[in-house]
Amino acid sequence: MARQISATALAAIFAQSTEQVFLTLLEISHPSLQIPLRFVNNTKQITHGGNIYYPSAFDFRLPDDVEDNVPSAQITLDNTDRQIVSVIRELQTAPDITAKIILADNPDVIELGPLEFKLKEASYDVFQVTGVLSYEEDFLNQVYPRFTFNPRLTPGIF
Repeated sequence: MARQISATALAAIFAQSTEQVFLTLLEISHPSLQIPLRFVNNTKQITHGGNIYYPSAFDFRLPDDVEDNVPSAQITLDNTDRQIVSVIRELQTAPDITAKIILADNPDVIELGPLEFKLKEASYDVFQVTGVLSYEEDFLNQVYPRFTFNPRLTPGIF
């Protein structure tokens, strides 16, 4: 699938060295949260789309592009202040996680995304919280075609 990417980002990708910095924006939302948790892997906060993303140490791995496999992403968050663990423990259902890749110079232009996931499993220790993110639908195991056309269900076409 073709992706639109800005000329600045494309030049940064192909350059031998660049001053452009790619940042990942993460938003963790759930109906029981009053406001979503928003993080950026940077040392300074970023305003994107009118929302403030707070600096945090995390690693986000994009989904693999492997044939016959449902793509899943992985996220590893710093567990220094224990805020994420307390939020995950209180939730009854899986939270939604949205990831966007931007350039630090132009935070309102999304270079990749938004990528929307559900947190499928999470583990944590003293140092970090690790989560496996998956698309909400398991599209590889859906029935195709969705509807069956036979004389009993659709007599008008026979």
